[in-house]
Amino acid sequence: MKDKLEDANFPRTADKRVYHLGLRKGEVANRLLVVGDSGRARMLAENFDSAPFQLRSDRGFECYTGLYNGKPISILAIGMGFSAMDFLVREARACVDGEMVIVRMGSCGSLDPNIGVGSLVTPLSACAVTSNYDYFTDDDYSDQEPYLISRPVNADPELHSALFENVKNAHGVSDSDAACVGHTVNASADSFYSSQGRTDPSFYDANDTLLESIVDKVPNVSTLEMETHQLYFLAHLANKRHLLHDSTTLDAAPASQSKIRAAAVQMVFAARASRAFISPAQVKQLQNWVGRACLDTLSAFFIPPSEVQQDGIWN
Repeated sequence: MKDKLEDANFPRTADKRVYHLGLRKGEVANRLLVVGDSGRARMLAENFDSAPFQLRSDRGFECYTGLYNGKPISILAIGMGFSAMDFLVREARACVDGEMVIVRMGSCGSLDPNIGVGSLVTPLSACAVTSNYDYFTDDDYSDQEPYLISRPVNADPELHSALFENVKNAHGVSDSDAACVGHTVNASADSFYSSQGRTDPSFYDANDTLLESIVDKVPNVSTLEMETHQLYFLAHLANKRHLLHDSTTLDAAPASQSKIRAAAVQMVFAARASRAFISPAQVKQLQNWVGRACLDTLSAFFIPPSEVQQDGIWN
């Protein structure tokens, strides 16, 4: 840790940089494209109108902020998992004035045999699949399910619709013959292995029938990954706070009264039933045009002028 931090509740440096992202107000735009892979973020940043602002935090988060079609957009690489998405949404919220529009672009596994490797899925909602930790550590809970499946949380309907249409249109002019699907449910797991039903002889995971359970219990579920539910859930929490008009908070993290709109598109890298996995050549081709569809969606999505941050490195 290089800089002295202030306030253990919501840590910032003396120059107001947030703890994990390493960013401060004016370096993050209202429109955000979130990916896991830092190489993917760098590649997508090549689409900006001019050379972007760049920052890599001590914690490994990467940010590229610039203009795309004349609109400020930030592309952030966050890694994987619930906690990484939590850092992103909460700390970016503290760096942005006004409404936030967040699109997640990432990889996933398919639970639907009709949605094969190379397909694109824009889920309308997402549920969480988490380990029931007491089941594994306390015999009194051995009669419970080893994994907990939450009820789905919805994407922002307008952003979801715009993203799906742009991905579908971009897919139509590509040479891909894979499926392009929307209006399905995503399942987001707290592990790449155990809670995604991957068996490992080195660990007692009790997950031999987990994939079947997810499909049985979640109508219209199609994909499995690790971030989308947390994004939709945090947007829901922020918007609920906005509706309650509750501004009680500590000075270090002033409460925003503006909405967060969230949606996601997922590239199917793995077909769980057949165990097929995507090739590097397919990944390179997919992420190029899907990424541009995401940027097109963000740049065209309307944010009221009063909800747009005026001062930033893009000025």
